[in-house]
Amino acid sequence: MLDWMRMIYRRMRYLVTSGGTRATRLLASNVGVLAGDSFSPALFNFYVGDILLADREDDVLLDGVRVKNLEQADDGTLVSCDVGNLQRRLTEYEHWAGSKGLRINVPKTHGIVFGRRCGPALEPLKIYDRDVQWTDEATSLGILFCTTRGDVLDKHHLSQAAKAARAAGAILSLQRHLGDLAPKAAIQLYQARIEPLLSYGCEVGVALTADAVDALTKVQINFFRRILGYTKRSMRAIVFSETGVLPILHRRLILALRFYKRMLMDLSGSLASRAFCDARALYVDGQKGWIGDIVVGLTRLAPPVLVDFRRVVTGDHVDALMTRVEDSFQAQVRRDTSGTTAPRRTALMRERVEVDKRGCTRPDAAQYRSYLDIAMPHHRKALTRLITGDHELLGVRGAWAIRGKYIAYEWRLCRLCAASVEDAVHALFTCIGRPQLAALRHAFWDDIGAADDTIRATSPDPAAWIRVLAANPGTQARLGKFAFDVLHLFSLHRAYIPPQHAWRMSSERS
Repeated sequence: MLDWMRMIYRRMRYLVTSGGTRATRLLASNVGVLAGDSFSPALFNFYVGDILLADREDDVLLDGVRVKNLEQADDGTLVSCDVGNLQRRLTEYEHWAGSKGLRINVPKTHGIVFGRRCGPALEPLKIYDRDVQWTDEATSLGILFCTTRGDVLDKHHLSQAAKAARAAGAILSLQRHLGDLAPKAAIQLYQARIEPLLSYGCEVGVALTADAVDALTKVQINFFRRILGYTKRSMRAIVFSETGVLPILHRRLILALRFYKRMLMDLSGSLASRAFCDARALYVDGQKGWIGDIVVGLTRLAPPVLVDFRRVVTGDHVDALMTRVEDSFQAQVRRDTSGTTAPRRTALMRERVEVDKRGCTRPDAAQYRSYLDIAMPHHRKALTRLITGDHELLGVRGAWAIRGKYIAYEWRLCRLCAASVEDAVHALFTCIGRPQLAALRHAFWDDIGAADDTIRATSPDPAAWIRVLAANPGTQARLGKFAFDVLHLFSLHRAYIPPQHAWRMSSERS
């Protein structure tokens, strides 16, 4: 039976006519235009393109053009500024559908009113003498609209965050069966399966509520924390500094600006371009609207991107604005990881320079780090956590509040020698508390000397050695193994417990 159906579809040819005139040549479709072929929506739009509804005073106007109905394939929407006239619209629509051999699916049809705060209950609409119920929520083309919230798209963003979280969970679950997921592959999967869900509808839903921001950001941060091996207490900035992935808020704004550029250059007279003209008119008049939402989104960045869209009139202007958004992202990461207010734990992230495959240096604060290509997962994650300050040494863990108290920095002493603060540089290169550690260090330098014996001669600062070793493809894997072995050795010993007077109240932290 299935072979017979495949044969039928393989041999079938389609022809589109309009008013008795042949509009296309014979078309082939492997799965059939009514069974999921990508050409099906376009053909359906062509089929319903002759709908003509009567003009009414309550019609929605976009740049002077009446908008009464919207169709995309078999999804239809009727719009009106007057609830009372919707029934007449539905009756017209019902008669037109009958003339085309179509039937409206009443259970899937709903009425929704925007901006109605109170008043008497609305009478149900009717199609085929069956009631169409009013609702507070409705989905059109994958966008969920809700009239019970201040932002009609707020629930859509929360729904998309939930879908993205499920997609992230499915990707992470692959590690149970296939082993560790390399960061580069994880970024590709994120961009293909998670980011589209987090950014869906960003062209129109630019301004986000606090709940939506938290939900969307949480999915992105949690996914990359799992991939990179970070703890839940890790800084958010190190997710972006090591992968180069844009925060979802910056990404959504850039996509919205790309759509702005497209509309700026669109002279087709489509409904989208007419809506864009109305949005620009609202912005010029100082009223709220889509462009005003973009302005709000740009000012919420840190540092903010300030712009007057009355002067953004060419594609080059929009390109420059998108570059400013990316620069704002880089500045934010640089401030959080290597600025004057950055915490001590990020000391190894300062003054880093990445060398690309062409030998060119890239000092960007956020970019994909080549050491993430280390093949051994445990070694890669150990080095990642050591460089970004998310390791288990007391120099970092001592800052964690325990019952409202934390350890003063100068008292976070090494568990092996108690001679200095237990940080990454001390653990790798200066601690002499255990002969096993000295043996690991001696073997490490023997291996590194075979690859590059000039590392220690370049600087007397051990922190500089780590930066150079981590940026050199020839020494990254060996540094990762050394970091893993050292952290494992430290984990076998109990952390130093300082005296009572070394503890500080969390409320006193500056």
